[in-house]
Amino acid sequence: MRKKISNINDSTKSFSWTEALISALDKYSQAKTRRAFTGMENEKLPDPFEPFTQFYHKPIEAVKYLLELKRGIAVAALHHAEVGDIDIVYGEYHDKRSHGYGLAKIKDIHPEVIYKLQDVLNECRVKQRNEKKIQLVAKKYKAAVQLYTYDKDKNKIPAKFLLTAFEQ
Repeated sequence: MRKKISNINDSTKSFSWTEALISALDKYSQAKTRRAFTGMENEKLPDPFEPFTQFYHKPIEAVKYLLELKRGIAVAALHHAEVGDIDIVYGEYHDKRSHGYGLAKIKDIHPEVIYKLQDVLNECRVKQRNEKKIQLVAKKYKAAVQLYTYDKDKNKIPAKFLLTAFEQ
């Protein structure tokens, strides 16, 4: 799914979740390069997609930790009967028109569900599934799960992480 957004110069450009993930990896790579040129390459650069495995089926603890850290992925923090284990990613948030993904978006756009993500998923059923994502719906909620991400070399790798969740 592609959406139109305006950048700072008010020119319209296309946006997709895939491009957002690649953008985050590019920023990470550029920061590493800047550190190498300034002699700081031995200092640890925080990985925006650093996995944290201590939150298995503990979504509230995972959300609190990722919100404090402002980066990372809580591996298998959520679960859905039809989908299986789902990661929570901190993600990115682009502007007030809800462009972005993960907790960064949910905390600003849909704060009413931030600490009840598992409850939202428990009520939802799969509405649509394709090679990119799964759409989940319930009478009161909607959610989306991304089915892959990219590694630092921009290779597509399987993953299941929450893009967004909200009350209808």
